[in-house]
Formats: sequence, C-alpha cells, structure tokens
Amino acid sequence: MKKRIIKYVIAVIVFSLAWTITVIYGSLNGWWHKPITKNKDTDSFVTAVKEISQQEFVGNFAMAIMKNGEVEKELFYSANKPVDQNTIFQVSSLSKFVSALGVMKLTEMGKINLDTPVSIYLKWWQLPPSKFDNAQVTVRRLLSHTAGLTDELGYSGFENRDSVQTLEASLTKANDADEGKSGTVEVGIQPGSRWKYSGGGYTLLQLLVEETSGQSFNEFMLENLFKPLNMNSSTYLLSDSFNTRLCEFFNSNKTSAPISTIHR
Repeated sequence: MKKRIIKYVIAVIVFSLAWTITVIYGSLNGWWHKPITKNKDTDSFVTAVKEISQQEFVGNFAMAIMKNGEVEKELFYSANKPVDQNTIFQVSSLSKFVSALGVMKLTEMGKINLDTPVSIYLKWWQLPPSKFDNAQVTVRRLLSHTAGLTDELGYSGFENRDSVQTLEASLTKANDADEGKSGTVEVGIQPGSRWKYSGGGYTLLQLLVEETSGQSFNEFMLENLFKPLNMNSSTYLLSDSFNTRLCEFFNSNKTSAPISTIHR
C-alpha cells in the first residue's frame, strides 16, 4: 500500500512537471497566436503584412522593423491622406510603458521610492477610503497594475480641449470613461493580490510625476525622456504645430472618426 502511494505521488509530480513545461513552452512559442508567416525573415513578414492590409481595412498604418538598433524596413499604408515616418499617431494606452520610464526616471533622480505608498507623495488628491489598506497602494504596484484599483478605465477622450478635466476631477469621476465603466478610481480588491488593468492608476502616476517634479507631466517627459532620446515628434499634449502631421482616424466601419483630446 505504501509503495503504491509513493508511485502515485511520483506520477503526479512527473505529470505536473511535464504539464508545466508544456504550458511554458506553448506560451513562449505562441500557441494562442497564429503567426502571419511561417518564414522568419524580414521580407516574408513585410509581404504578409502587406497582404493583410489589403484584405482588411486598417485605416492608417506605419511599421518599422529594427535590427541591431537600426531601422531595417519601413512599411506605410494609408486609406486617404499619405502616411510616412513623419506622421504623428495617437497611441493612447500604448504610451503607458513610456510613462513608466518617466516614473523610473523620478526614482533614478531620488525623488520617489517604488515601494513607498503613493499617498505619501500626493497633496492634491487622495484615494477615497476603502475596506482595504490604501497604504499598500505603492508606486511599484501602480506601475504593474497590481495596486487593487478596479476602475478598468480606458478613457474615450474628449472632442474639444475645453471639456478636458483636471487630473483631480478625472480621478474622482472621469467624464470620458468608457461605456459601462464607473469612472471612479478606488481600491476595490486587496492591493498586491492580483493583476487588474487600471487606466486610473496611470492617471494617478501622472499626478505623482507633477507633484514630485514641480512640472507638468508633458514638460517632465520632454525634458527627461523625449529630448535626450531625440524623440522630437513625441508629446503628451497635442499642439497646433503637430496638427498638420496628425494622421486621420477611422471607425471600424470605415467612417471618419473625430480626433479626441486625451490628457492621460
């Protein structure tokens, strides 16, 4: 009986290890992502992208393939107004990882600590009381979407600049919240317990940057990231000088979409 139990335990361990290795291998090799081409060379990839862009409506599209720090290939597609390497795109939440670099710059400058409660640094706005310990909402957790915020805000944006809220007002109740979202930024689950996307968390980080740097978010990012990296066409605040280079936007039904003013 004892030997049989030992055999079962060994079998379970072996099976568990095999399953873990299989899942990791499958995840890394894209089980859930069908490759657009079987060949791994750049030309095959570009050819596949061209075919897809002709079969589906993509509006405006720009792609650059980098190799050893240099641009190897560029590909542009436009539904109307031509698009090139100087065209400006609104990238919305794709900019979050760039914003995270700005926060890390603050860390490098010694202005903040990643594991300090964000409330320590804020004077203009605080998270509303919750049944959880808001002091566990740290900068690190905000960066990694593990701070327990449950807003899930994607932000639809504003069609005119006069409608844009202040950061504090937006954190209290975002008027441009996506349909079905409350628009409130609050702690709804135990901080650090799990991952949950939070657009509001990055709005809170924007406020953190402004309070600790004494600059607007856009000024801080320009001075500490964009200019040193020669990202001369990157900004968080759309100005008139960029309007002529801004690409057109389209809805999924191919109709023209308005350009929204997004302050996050």
